[in-house]
Amino acid sequence: MSEESGYIDVSDYAKAAKEAPVKVFGEAPDGTYWCVVDSIDFKMTQKEPSRPMLSWQYQVAQSANGYSGKIFKNNVFPTDASKLIDFFGYLKADFAACGVEWDGDVVLLNSQDFLAEVLDSAVEIKVKTKGEFTNVKVNRAVDLSATLKGAIAPTESDDDDLPF
Repeated sequence: MSEESGYIDVSDYAKAAKEAPVKVFGEAPDGTYWCVVDSIDFKMTQKEPSRPMLSWQYQVAQSANGYSGKIFKNNVFPTDASKLIDFFGYLKADFAACGVEWDGDVVLLNSQDFLAEVLDSAVEIKVKTKGEFTNVKVNRAVDLSATLKGAIAPTESDDDDLPF
């Protein structure tokens, strides 16, 4: 860099930059990620019979594998009534990890004000794929500012506490 002009000579990188194909991140590979809740919407599924679902979008802030895209999670209400108690229990845990206490009042899921309370929450999530299905589990709240002070980012582990 020329101190006088502020110019940085990057000519050594020109060929590689021109030849490099555009990289598109696909699905997040299996692993543990520290994320920020980017959006959450309560809507109906497109597939008939249409069912209510919460659609979450997480922006990856830290990962052990270098993935830096977005991760999506849909909580689709089950049609089997015997699975509702477990479903809502997991949903309460997801909200709790975001620092929001949800007492199970399903009417609140229609409230943008209520859903907005989880935005920008920092959470650790685990992605695990089995066949064509991907499970996204919210593990816990995390302090992203701690990583800036030298805390260790998420690491891969063999803990197998996911449903599959």
